[in-house]
Amino acid sequence: MIFKSNNTELSVKKAVPFFTFPIFEKHKLLRHGFSTRLGGVSSNEFESMNFRFFGSETMENIIQNYRKFSQAVGVKFESLFSARQVHSDTVMIVTNKDKRDNTISSKNRQIQNADGLITDQNNLTLITYHADCTPIFFFDPLKKIIALAHSGFKGTAKEIASKIIVKMHTEFLCNPEDIICAIGPTISQKCYEVDDAVYEKFRNKPWIIESCFIKSEKNNNRYMLSLKKANEEILKRSGIKPENIYVSDICTHCFSDMLFSHRAMGEKRGVMAAALCMTS
Repeated sequence: MIFKSNNTELSVKKAVPFFTFPIFEKHKLLRHGFSTRLGGVSSNEFESMNFRFFGSETMENIIQNYRKFSQAVGVKFESLFSARQVHSDTVMIVTNKDKRDNTISSKNRQIQNADGLITDQNNLTLITYHADCTPIFFFDPLKKIIALAHSGFKGTAKEIASKIIVKMHTEFLCNPEDIICAIGPTISQKCYEVDDAVYEKFRNKPWIIESCFIKSEKNNNRYMLSLKKANEEILKRSGIKPENIYVSDICTHCFSDMLFSHRAMGEKRGVMAAALCMTS
């Protein structure tokens, strides 16, 4: 470990740093991590651990980054599964067949649209991508179910975290009180100024507006939004016990020297990956 915030550790394994969360580390059958910009082979605006497939980045570099990150986290490259993120509330249940059809390095990769992923299968690694949007990790240690969410302001307004919990309950009989969750590195409220259009998306959720929006001191008719707090409140209202929710204090914008941030860098940047897997 070479870095520690108030509550989030940055582990280094074979020169590839990634964040881990104490609430998940105590469960030995889990492998999890949230990557940084460090330890990869990409260059220029993608330097160096980039997982973004489009732009001028080469497929060879991206695949090498996947392999290095997989090895560091302790999962197999062949176990990885990701979907096309479209800022939706679509939640997909992932099977080993989906994984076979969606091999990261395949030219015939069959990619489905989904911003939430759930699986009950061992040795299948769920992957989501982030560069300010909120990564949310889910684990039911009794039913042995894992899930990942990508939640920007659109996904948060649509309560994708709640949709995942509902599907974990309806499909796998998970009890929300048993589920543990981790909210990973995300842009912080002090760095995330939004306009009226974003505010309006939460108009029918006064409990989020009251606790997660504050008026911007710099710009009239603008607000500072806490995605972390909003998603934490959504988890609580969905039945997750407060003591089962971990919230990272890392801001992607403040640490843009080691994390990709859309607000800090714009479109010319890479993305980080969240990874979660149950071992057999």
